[in-house]
Amino acid sequence: MAAAHLAQLQAAGLGVRQVARLTGVAASVVADVRAGRVSTVRPSTLARLLGAPATPAFGVCVPAVTSWRPIDSLRREGFTHRELGFRLGARSQQLQLGRRRIRQHTAAKVAALYGQLAG
Repeated sequence: MAAAHLAQLQAAGLGVRQVARLTGVAASVVADVRAGRVSTVRPSTLARLLGAPATPAFGVCVPAVTSWRPIDSLRREGFTHRELGFRLGARSQQLQLGRRRIRQHTAAKVAALYGQLAG
């Protein structure tokens, strides 16, 4: 049960250390439970592990393609990279996103901007 929940957390982008910080359980215990090396878990530990939210950590990276598609769509509608960067809160005068992976909070900003401009 706990291993399955930890697998869901891993799929959401949470690593062993992040889960350990969220739950107060030692990282070594989290790693052992996730790997299936522990046969029994204390009820208090199990409750803390199952109580960990399956929300991505702030700095987790996601595939950039999920953000480049809306950006490309907005570019076809006439928005410039500079304008999109400004609207996303970029500090430079140019939109700068990674090609392979970007931070999850940046992807959320792009999705919100796309919903605002294309909707």
